[in-house]
Amino acid sequence: MARQYGEAEQAGRGADGAVLDGAAGVAAVAAAVRGVVTELGTPERPANSAPNALLSPRARAGLAESHGGAGWTPLLGFGGAPFTLVAYLAEGRPSRDHLAARTLMHADPAAWDAVMTWAAHLTGAFMATQVRAGAAAVQLFDSWAGVLPAADYREKVAPYSALALDVAREAVSPTTGRTAPAIHFATRAGHLLPELHRTGADAVGVDQCTDLARAGTQVGDRPVQGNLDPALLGAPWEVLARGVDACLEAGRTAPAHVFNLGHGVPPSTDPDVLTRVVACVHGSQDWERTALVGWMVSHERAADGAP
Repeated sequence: MARQYGEAEQAGRGADGAVLDGAAGVAAVAAAVRGVVTELGTPERPANSAPNALLSPRARAGLAESHGGAGWTPLLGFGGAPFTLVAYLAEGRPSRDHLAARTLMHADPAAWDAVMTWAAHLTGAFMATQVRAGAAAVQLFDSWAGVLPAADYREKVAPYSALALDVAREAVSPTTGRTAPAIHFATRAGHLLPELHRTGADAVGVDQCTDLARAGTQVGDRPVQGNLDPALLGAPWEVLARGVDACLEAGRTAPAHVFNLGHGVPPSTDPDVLTRVVACVHGSQDWERTALVGWMVSHERAADGAP
């Protein structure tokens, strides 16, 4: 914990033995974010459509469809929540129950406070770097909070997640001219939803294991994000479409709902299936047709001037 975020020549050595410069790493993160923001655009400057752009033609076409008349798409920054970071540090290996971290919080409260405070400042500063480079919103992602009882989360974890969000809010995004709204997401954490929203997050993410309709009544005035089961992406369209419709309907119980998966996209997912899901959510017949014929075929027809 002697090393702090962004300190020059204080990040140890890489696999090749070269010194890792923390300041150079922070600069690289900021540069990457600025490059993506150039692609996505801002309210004052429409998205870049140059042929040598960083994003693929398919990605740029998808963004053009999603941002519509706005001309730009917000970039979502990311940070690992303090408990998840400390769980990895305490275990030193993959774990199913994260017993080492859970034991540490009770066996040595002073050490727990020190390492969680360090992790909160670390991930908060990491998110702030992304915001200062142009991210318009951030998500604090807690992979392992769901293993905790609500009382432990409330007393020994939530204050540090709140601290991380406070640090991130010290940054102002040049894209929007304001601090970035924050989403707090934790997996298998339906029992923690009231606590998640009390960390000060502006919205709460919900995974596929949680009843989205019920979640919408447990987060106060906060919007919810989620929670289509990623497994449905490999199911027949009739099954997947019912899942999309059910997710949209369940989201109506919340003050607002951001449609999303309940977790990450499986690597084996057909991109055209994702296109069709987006088309279904947006009610876009054009993108429905694109998904049905396959994006590459549709793109080649458009290039040839074919209908």
